[in-house]
Amino acid sequence: MLTNKTRPYLIHFHCILVKTKLSLRVGVSSRSSKYFSKNNLIPSIPIREFRLLKKNNFVTKIVIKLDGNSIYEKVLETDQFGHLKFQINLQNYTEQQLINSEVSVYEVSTFKGIELSLGKTTPALINNQKPVIITDFDKTLVDTKYKTTVEVYHSLTSPLNAFPTVEKTLDKIMPEVQQGTPLFVVSASPHFYEAPIRNWLKSKKINDSGIFLKDYRQFLSFQNTELFSKDMKVHGTFKLSQLLNLIYMLEAPSKVILYGDNSETDPLIYCIFYYLLAEHFDVRNTWEKIKNLEAFQLTPFQDSKLLNKLHMIQALKRKTNHIFKIEIYIRQIDGPKDIDLPDWLQKYQSKIVFY
Repeated sequence: MLTNKTRPYLIHFHCILVKTKLSLRVGVSSRSSKYFSKNNLIPSIPIREFRLLKKNNFVTKIVIKLDGNSIYEKVLETDQFGHLKFQINLQNYTEQQLINSEVSVYEVSTFKGIELSLGKTTPALINNQKPVIITDFDKTLVDTKYKTTVEVYHSLTSPLNAFPTVEKTLDKIMPEVQQGTPLFVVSASPHFYEAPIRNWLKSKKINDSGIFLKDYRQFLSFQNTELFSKDMKVHGTFKLSQLLNLIYMLEAPSKVILYGDNSETDPLIYCIFYYLLAEHFDVRNTWEKIKNLEAFQLTPFQDSKLLNKLHMIQALKRKTNHIFKIEIYIRQIDGPKDIDLPDWLQKYQSKIVFY
């Protein structure tokens, strides 16, 4: 029955446990069953993932089991792009119990009465008293090129290991990774680079804890989405939003190590991020300052989203009561460049380590 149909599959499935709070991040798409026999030894290239441009809405069932017994079940619908973000606080269980649990995802709407198993995992325990690494990908870990039509085509049709690896960044990251520090990727690269990026990281013996990329399908949507056509070139809204979402998911880790480059807006975004975690700020006043920056160009819909996120971060800071430690490392591409920071962020320029 399944051979003549497209069937759903997982693009990504992250299950993060902080104390007793479980955060799930699920991405589902669909493809013809013939693609499931693809030789996994073939290097993954972005153009093969163009099928992710298809819009899909799915109904998933989340099941959490402990010692073989179900302790939690919930049916949840993804958004129009197959994405699902969900948090649950399992306060009736201990952290030690939950790290031995099994979390499964099923799809229940493709075939009536049939639950299709998409995957299962055990939670990844994150200690919010210890550091996490957040890095950009393009030009920070791998020197890919997108400036000309030829370079774009080359980037889409070549495995990422065809591009120069930035050894200086890897040399800095690897000691932390080898000690078990979780690594997250937040990049403005298109969403169909996710599988190639993950394969590249694995080739370097790095297991990511989550990859957050810009979903280009949102630019083609007629509905209100988090990204609009101007965000194809303006990265501030996307990057800051993803950083704040991630920090909320991780219950505000006390130390965050950021890696980026000076080819886009990483220094500005990271300094804003530093300010939001380190300072006691007025939400409305800070909201006004950010929305007027050229790197954002917020739409009215994005305005309200940003305001909500600033309130969310303020509440999280009060709850955790951390003294945050943040380190910013910026790779200098084509030599030093002037970092254009507004007056209220000038003091954070000295916090940036260039290499």
